[in-house]
Amino acid sequence: MLVVVREDGLNAPAALCDQCGERIDEARQGNYVWNPHADGTPEMLFTHKRCYGPWRSSNHTVDWYATSLDVLPVYLEGSLNVDREQAVRKATMLAFL
Repeated sequence: MLVVVREDGLNAPAALCDQCGERIDEARQGNYVWNPHADGTPEMLFTHKRCYGPWRSSNHTVDWYATSLDVLPVYLEGSLNVDREQAVRKATMLAFL
């Protein structure tokens, strides 16, 4: 699940593992997962890589897909048509408010 946490006086988005509930601190530690067979738009969930196997075997019988979190920002940037330079400038400015 995506949440907003307060760190060092700033609000920042963070991913929590849908298996253990703990924060995924580094992209290389986590996956985003979805059911490609779901009707409509599949829900996206997040797991630590260490939690994906137990999550999948204990809760779900369908064949879920998992992709490393480090590629998610790249895919979102493309699907949202983000101007990266402008977004970095804006994020830097907002960090000081």
